[in-house]
Amino acid sequence: MTAQTLFFACCTLLVLLGPCGSAAAAAAAGHHLTLDFDLAGHRLLGTSRLHLEAGTGLRLDCGPLTVTGVSVAPEGDTPPNLAGGASIVLAAAPEARTLTVTWELQTPAEGAADNRIAADGITLAGFWHPKADRDLAFRLETTLPGNFLALAGGRPLSATPAGDLQRLAVELAAAGPHLPFVAGPYTVQSRRVGPTLIETWFFAEDAGLAAGYLASAAAALERFTRLIGPFPVERWAMVENRLPTGYAYPGFTLLGQAVVRLPFIRDTALVHEVAHAWFGTAVQVDPAGGDWAEGLTAYLADHGTAEASGTGPAHRKGLLTRIEAYAHGEQAIPLTAFRGAPNLDSKNRALRAVGYDKGALLFHMLCRRIGERAFVDGLQRLYTEYRDRRAGWPEVTAAFAAEAGKDLRPFFAQWLERTDLPVLAIDKAHLDQREGVTRLRFELVQQTTPPFDLSVPVRVQTLLGATTRQVHTDSVRREVTLEVSGLPTRLTLDADFDLLRRLDPAERPPTWAEFLGGAERSVLLPAAAGRAVFAPLIDTLRAAGCRLVEAETVTGRALASGSWLFLGDSSRRRSLFAAPPAKVDGFSLEVRRSPLDPEAVLVLVDSASADETGQAAPRLEHYGGFSRLHFLAGRNLEKTLAPAADGISLELLAPPAGMPTAAMLDFDRIVDDLAESRVIHLGETHTSYGDHLVQLQILQALHGRGHKLAIGLEMFSRSRQQALDDYIAGRTDERTFLKQSAYHHEWGYDYRLYREILQFARAVRIPLVALNLDPGVSGRVFSDGHTDGLAATERADLPAERDLDLPGYRERIAAAHAAHPAGSGSFSGFLQAQGLWDETMAESVVRALERFPSYTVVVLAGNGHSHKTSGIPPRVARRVPGVEQRVVQVAGAEVTAGEADYLLFAPAIDLEPAPKLGVILTPTGQADGAKGLIVQGFSPHGQAETAGLRRGDRILAVNGMTVREVTDIRIALLDRKAGDTVEIRLRRGEREQSLTMPLTPLPEGSSLPPGHPELKK
Repeated sequence: MTAQTLFFACCTLLVLLGPCGSAAAAAAAGHHLTLDFDLAGHRLLGTSRLHLEAGTGLRLDCGPLTVTGVSVAPEGDTPPNLAGGASIVLAAAPEARTLTVTWELQTPAEGAADNRIAADGITLAGFWHPKADRDLAFRLETTLPGNFLALAGGRPLSATPAGDLQRLAVELAAAGPHLPFVAGPYTVQSRRVGPTLIETWFFAEDAGLAAGYLASAAAALERFTRLIGPFPVERWAMVENRLPTGYAYPGFTLLGQAVVRLPFIRDTALVHEVAHAWFGTAVQVDPAGGDWAEGLTAYLADHGTAEASGTGPAHRKGLLTRIEAYAHGEQAIPLTAFRGAPNLDSKNRALRAVGYDKGALLFHMLCRRIGERAFVDGLQRLYTEYRDRRAGWPEVTAAFAAEAGKDLRPFFAQWLERTDLPVLAIDKAHLDQREGVTRLRFELVQQTTPPFDLSVPVRVQTLLGATTRQVHTDSVRREVTLEVSGLPTRLTLDADFDLLRRLDPAERPPTWAEFLGGAERSVLLPAAAGRAVFAPLIDTLRAAGCRLVEAETVTGRALASGSWLFLGDSSRRRSLFAAPPAKVDGFSLEVRRSPLDPEAVLVLVDSASADETGQAAPRLEHYGGFSRLHFLAGRNLEKTLAPAADGISLELLAPPAGMPTAAMLDFDRIVDDLAESRVIHLGETHTSYGDHLVQLQILQALHGRGHKLAIGLEMFSRSRQQALDDYIAGRTDERTFLKQSAYHHEWGYDYRLYREILQFARAVRIPLVALNLDPGVSGRVFSDGHTDGLAATERADLPAERDLDLPGYRERIAAAHAAHPAGSGSFSGFLQAQGLWDETMAESVVRALERFPSYTVVVLAGNGHSHKTSGIPPRVARRVPGVEQRVVQVAGAEVTAGEADYLLFAPAIDLEPAPKLGVILTPTGQADGAKGLIVQGFSPHGQAETAGLRRGDRILAVNGMTVREVTDIRIALLDRKAGDTVEIRLRRGEREQSLTMPLTPLPEGSSLPPGHPELKK
């Protein structure tokens, strides 16, 4: 018979022989493979012979192979040889035929696409031979070095010596369309577990690991046999190869050498591969509707191991963290679209997050919904009914539904088809105490549309213990009422991470996976001189699609968008996290939540040498679930996860803190201890006169003991230092000092609160130190969200090292930012402005220590700035390691253990209300440039209008003090009190005149008139 048509286009060789017919009419007898390896040249020459029975056709895909010849017997029906990859399609014919294809496979020396051919071993796990469109039996023959052992489709090849070589062969019945093949200089060790022989095929250099692998595999085999049923094969091997693989096949698992050497693999990935012997190999996946076996295997193996060790909640949180890191946007495919993920590149990480992690949590929720007994029975039914057959999601659903006695299709449908996840929140919580029972009412909110059908674990913590209830919801808002016997202290949703859902921001630890899976990933390159140290990692990051940015070109605005990785030291890194460690031991990687963008992470990488980087870089992909990593000579020494909340939590009624009265110290003992420090931080509530009296008492007590003091003051910017020096030296009076220091412009709080402290310092010549940043600079950083808009001279005056990531700092600043009006500036800008404020004051304190080496520096600053662990003190300690410091807070501030060294109790003393003129004033410079202030309106609480002032009057002087701005009036009234009279000189039209008027206090709790200058302070 002759060929009727030969067509070759679009990489398809179509051979039509005889009349058309169904290509799947009957199975081919088998695929006979003859292999000839060129190990030094990394090449394989192959011949495929396939016998077709009469009436059958065949499609044979050749993929990346180079086809060198195609022939069809009987004799005379041979088309010409063709080169190039092809798909060969034979139409059905009435007689039997034999198709022969010769082909070649060339691999790089290091291997590629799961194929590697080299003198130290062969791995053929990718597309390496022509693939038929149906399951086939195989016969394989080859010749290999005499020290090689070979495995194909889970079966060892029988060997016949031939000098220094050996001829090997194996036959496999119904092995499928694809045949995995491995060979190399293996050392085989074995162990029998019941009727099953388990083996390790390891290279000689790793043979010492075999006993541990055999023990772990035996334990896993016994565990799953009890849970599911008999092990499906009589012989099962763990086979090492030199590619980074982790695949399960009938009869064996193929593990990469680098993977085998990881210390945790025996208890994690190996157990997963053992479980695959039941699901994924014995029960095969119907590819039409998605791969369910990876999720089920991950649940039984990885999650089961974690649950048995008591770390189930942490494991599930890790799954949710990976899902959020990788499966977002277009990467978030439905489970029904998952078809497997053979390796750990960026695309497959997202696929694995869906198929493995999301799938595992689906089965966890299923187990909780139908109960453990029904779940185990469903597993056994699935295995028994579909062993050596294919099953899809419908069959999986039916098996569990049969054992649960309920329709599970709605449950599976929402998790299989949807790509979004539930977002939960608590709203409108309310406590009601009646007859000894507390009723807790709240709304359980789903922020996802449409809402999911969920059973949400709700934990209520009381002083009598914790209780957990399951709350069903299928609506956007579900009102919940719970009765508890004790006073509730905290309400938490899904504290053990039993739901497949989005994590709340407080629950999300920063992880390496979050950077790897980020939509925007940028790498800040080090200076050219230090770049060689990181070259191996730079190559890896470039290949992963990261954007490489030169340090001198990056802006503050850019750093506030997306995730960044900092290689070594740089000024930008120091502006966010201060200085890196002075000495790097090995290689370290630390992931932190970006202080500028809460949805992003920043990664800090340090390395001692290019060799350390080169050894660590290939291993990093295995540690995506951690926040901090440390390697030495390629060996992992540390892998830790940053702390984060467990569950979506709301504090309800926090128990009060206290202290034993016997532990209270008298004032003298406290001062004696404070005197041992170089720096004393005296916190304050700015408007509390009692707090300032306590500060004055401590200053006077220390001075009275003969200590040399310098007082650091938050309320003055460093540019005003000369004004402070002149005042203390007696070169200026108080009024001049207030004007030159711009106190009322830059601080604005009632000067009388600080007056006694400043006058005491002047009287005894205690140096005053201006600590703060120019408020105009911090204000612009707040409004702009970055420092890019500052002048070069302003940026030069900023502290180069700034740490915005001290523990608890972000949370504390967020609470302060929430009190600011909407639209006043972003949180990122506010955080940077506050960080600049704190770092500048810390830098100023250190300068004061240097300027006054034998003095104690006493810092007067707000309670937040004085915070012991996240305010000025740790920033001083970073600059002067080992410096002795003490922190004093005053009762009334929200102080918890560890925030201060001492909590003092201030007297309940208030200043008399400051006297007011009771007028609304506008500087004349805003109108016509003339001197004085123009009266624009009157306070309803004052007597200015009754005394004769009129709208439009220009106030020129108060009690003889010339008035040019509102500050002049404040200074003129310093020593006055409500009820006193003052003389006002004014201009009305073209005529100057004087009048006297009484001063009035602003009534407590009353509002200032709109537009009053006080409203600006």
